[in-house]
Order: sequence, then structure tokens, then C-alpha cells
Amino acid sequence: MPYNSIIRVRQKICVNCGKPCYWFSKKRCKDCARVEDFHAKEEKIVEEEGLQDLVSDLDTLVSRWVRYSAVGENNLVQCYTCSLKFPPIEMDAGHYITRGCMYLRFDSARNIRPQCQICNRYKYGKAAQFGQNLELEFPGITDILLEESRIVYKWTRDELRTLIAEYTQKTKLLQ
Repeated sequence: MPYNSIIRVRQKICVNCGKPCYWFSKKRCKDCARVEDFHAKEEKIVEEEGLQDLVSDLDTLVSRWVRYSAVGENNLVQCYTCSLKFPPIEMDAGHYITRGCMYLRFDSARNIRPQCQICNRYKYGKAAQFGQNLELEFPGITDILLEESRIVYKWTRDELRTLIAEYTQKTKLLQ
């Protein structure tokens, strides 16, 4: 209260605990407001581990598995589109159908191959060369992938957790 003020604020009843007090937040006393804020922060922490976090973790695991499963002689990986060889840490996991298509995003058997960063990042994945190499490897696969890229798919948390466990196991077997 301001000093020497004639205005008197009377105490009101707290909605949570029922004690007479000065309202602090949302018709609650100071103690009840702190407790509720604490529980709200805990709920936010639980909610933060969402679908996008799982997708991000799975992206990392799939990329690591694709790069390290293609390690050849001298611990180098050959780029799928330009045939240059680099250490696996300097490679990317290139996609024929971009990662925007969730249905094929984690399809490492048909859609993902190791690519150097130059081809994947700066030359937009060299899609034409990528497609030609896929056709040589699996005839007719590019048409199938283009057809499947039109499928709209949303991963569930359980599916993502299953894939994370699977790729974690595969990665451990490589090492």
C-alpha cells in the first residue's frame, strides 16, 4: 500500500485454499499461485518431448546408420552421386524423395543413400543422377517412389519410438 493512503484494500478469500488474503494471481493467494505455477512448468516439460523431437532423434539415427553402414576400405564412404570418397562424418544422408514426404523420410532401403555434402547441400541432392543410380540398382524404383511420395502420412509416437529402437540397435551392431 502507498504510504499515508486513505485507500484500504480489504482481504478477499483465496479460490484454492479459502484463506482470507490479498489476491496475487487469478483470485489466489501468493502461496497457491506459486504452487500452481510450479505444476504448470512441470506439465510444459512433459509436453515438450513431442512428435518433432522424436522425428529429429530418428533423423539423426537414420543418417548415422546410412553413413556408417556404407563404410568401405580405408574407413571411407563413397558418394552415391559423384563417386568421391570421404570419411563418414563428412557425409550426409541424401534422399531421392525429399524429407518433406514423411511416408518415405525414413525409408533407408529405397530412398536414402550416403552423399557428400557438396552434392547433397550445394547441388540440391543431384536428383537426376540419384534417380539414374537408383534405376540401375533397382529397375522401376523411381516410379514407385514418385507414386508413393503422394501419400500423406503422419507418424505416431509409438511408431517413431519403435523405429528409434530399431535404428539404435542397427547402429550398435555396426560398431
